[in-house]
Amino acid sequence: MTNPERGWFYVELNKAQTESMTNPERGWFYVELNKAQTESMTNPERGWFYVKLNKAQTESMTNPERGWFYVELNKAQTDNMTNSERGWFYVELNKAQTDNMTNSERGWFYVELNKAQTESMTNPERGWFYVELNKAQTDNMTNSERGWFYVELNKAQTDNMTNSERGWFYVELNKAQTESMT
Repeated sequence: MTNPERGWFYVELNKAQTESMTNPERGWFYVELNKAQTESMTNPERGWFYVKLNKAQTESMTNPERGWFYVELNKAQTDNMTNSERGWFYVELNKAQTDNMTNSERGWFYVELNKAQTESMTNPERGWFYVELNKAQTDNMTNSERGWFYVELNKAQTDNMTNSERGWFYVELNKAQTESMT
C-alpha cells in the first residue's frame, strides 16, 4: 500500500476493532499499533495520518480520557521528527483534538501535553513552538480564561529557561496572546 492508502485503511480498521475495548485498552492499543504502522512513512505523511486517525479514534472518549491518550500517544509518535516537523504536527493535531473540550479542560490538557512534547527542544525552538501553538488553542477563550491559561502554562514551560531566554519568550508570546484584547 502507499502511505495514503495505508492511512485510510487504519482509520477504517481501527473504527471496527476497538468498539468493545474500554478507553484505557483502546489507548494502549493505539500506542502500540501506531508505533508499528508508521515506520516507513515520512514525517509529513505520518503527521497527516495521525491527524486523520486521532479524529476517528477518540470520538467516544471523555475529555480526560482523550487527554491522557494524546499525551501517551504523542510521546511515541514524534520521536523521529525534527522540532520543526513536531511543531507543525502538534499545531494541526491540537486544533482537531480539543474542539469539544471546555476551556478549563483544554487548558489542563495543553499544560500536560506541553510538558511532554518540548523536552528535547532548545529554548528558542520551544519558544517558537508555544507562540504558534498558543495562537491556535486560545481562539475561543475569553480574555479572562486566556489569562488563566497562560499563567498556568507559562509556569510549566519556562522552568528550564535562563532569565534572558524567559524574557524573550514572554515578549514574543505576549505580543501574540493580547492581540484581540481590548
